[in-house]
Amino acid sequence: MKALQNLIELLTLKQLDTHQFQGEVEDLGLPKVFGGQIMAQGLSAAMQQVELERVLHSFHCYFINAGDIHSPIIYETEILREGKSFTSVSVLAKQQNTLLCRMTASFQLKEQGFDHQSVMPEVTEPTSYYSENELIKSMASLLPSHLKEKFQAERPFEVRIKYANDPFNGVKLPPKQFVWCPVRTTDSLIFNDS
Repeated sequence: MKALQNLIELLTLKQLDTHQFQGEVEDLGLPKVFGGQIMAQGLSAAMQQVELERVLHSFHCYFINAGDIHSPIIYETEILREGKSFTSVSVLAKQQNTLLCRMTASFQLKEQGFDHQSVMPEVTEPTSYYSENELIKSMASLLPSHLKEKFQAERPFEVRIKYANDPFNGVKLPPKQFVWCPVRTTDSLIFNDS
């Protein structure tokens, strides 16, 4: 699908030198760059500094300034520590010499270790959840015209949520949310648990 291909292209950074990358900005109809895009591109830059066998262990992100949607973002990486099991990478996201974001990513070799994950709760089938696309369509008439097209555009993920929130008429919701978001492909949905 075109949306998935666009996402892949957005996360494929141009390498400027060994530790410097450039990412393009997608106009989502917002006045500033979407923070999730900066995080994803920063993580993409960090991943290019480590061996493929090392997987993301932790990721921290601190936003300093808002980004301009009309300029590319430069990602400067630095390997802070490279050990037998872990590699720590710092990433600075900059635009026209202005620091947008400071990120730190830690990567680890896949090893047996302690498991600190909570038990998966009992949930209903995701087909019974609210479709984010349908919710957006139902509220499209309330959006400014320049946002309608952006919010209703094809997306690379099928997002379904257990508890729907109406941003125009706030209602108190449970403190937990269940989200199902597989990647869309041309012929089906991909379920990725890696």
